[in-house]
Amino acid sequence: MKDFKIAAAIINCFQEPYEDSRYTNQFIDIINNVNNHNHLCDYVLEHNLNRQRVAFIRMQADLSELADFPRLTHEDLILIAVGTYHLKIARSYCSEHIKQTGVYELEVFRHPELIHINDENCVLIRCRIQSRHVRSKIYYTYILYKRENGRNGISGYYCSCIHGRRTLGCCAHVMSVLYYLGWARHEEQFAHPASFLDHVVLDIENR
Repeated sequence: MKDFKIAAAIINCFQEPYEDSRYTNQFIDIINNVNNHNHLCDYVLEHNLNRQRVAFIRMQADLSELADFPRLTHEDLILIAVGTYHLKIARSYCSEHIKQTGVYELEVFRHPELIHINDENCVLIRCRIQSRHVRSKIYYTYILYKRENGRNGISGYYCSCIHGRRTLGCCAHVMSVLYYLGWARHEEQFAHPASFLDHVVLDIENR
């Protein structure tokens, strides 16, 4: 018990006090004004888009079809995700995609006509994403956007995963697309998380 008290005293002395996120007030505004109904989900299910065959192409930074995709700041991504958890996961997902290891694939198709939802004419892209956990599992992610930068340019999103209908925040698959197209591809250099592990080899058979 004495050791515990000493450890607690050291923590109290040197640990910086926890503070609210600087985005707290903005998070509260987002929560208070959230639209609980996902109209893009209704559109996808009504038109059976998940079953329609289209020609997907590998998502790359210089795709001319996506030149008008809204450019997002890191703060925009945090506010869209309502936190940093899914943003951190998205960074790992995109790292796997950029390394071209085959662990995580991002493919995209842009629908040729504008989509009218929520009294707006928007561009709809459909992404095919391979699960990181189940090799045979494919998710379809839909992003509805306007031709303007910032998070207001993202009009809606939907994913076929179990959490894909949410309108407060978004699933990791949606965030990975927003992260890559809206932010990461515009950066001069992508910082891979835990890149030092790429050079670590474990010889399990000889241990």
